[in-house]
Amino acid sequence: MKRLYIDKVHPKVFRALSAASQEASDAATAAGLGLDLIEICKVRASQINGCLICMSIHTDVAREAGVTQRQLDLITGWREEKSPFTQEQRAALALTEEITRVDDDLAMDRALELAGGLFTPEQVSAISWNVIMIGALNRLSIVSGHPPRR
Repeated sequence: MKRLYIDKVHPKVFRALSAASQEASDAATAAGLGLDLIEICKVRASQINGCLICMSIHTDVAREAGVTQRQLDLITGWREEKSPFTQEQRAALALTEEITRVDDDLAMDRALELAGGLFTPEQVSAISWNVIMIGALNRLSIVSGHPPRR
């Protein structure tokens, strides 16, 4: 069987996922997080998951939100001291990677401790929800075989 666009086969489920994703975005805004921060998290999670369409969408949105091309080019090296990322961005990216991979409890605890030292509980929760939602959307697009934006 060829890949099905499962969002088209069950549009109500897709609309519910889209609504949940919008709620996560709204929670980030309400918690005082910038779109630039949330978008670098979405880009990084999409890279880890290998979702071409989400990478193509969220790199564009990230640029519009003020993320530099240099940051996008170097996002996989965010841990390096000389990388173009702030302490807050590094903490959010650490949390993003642990939520996306969910295979190391100690690393998750370290990422949460780091994030908790820089963000409020509401902000940590909002980052987490946005990463969870992009992960679900990544899987939807990968299963469906959605092509990247041109």
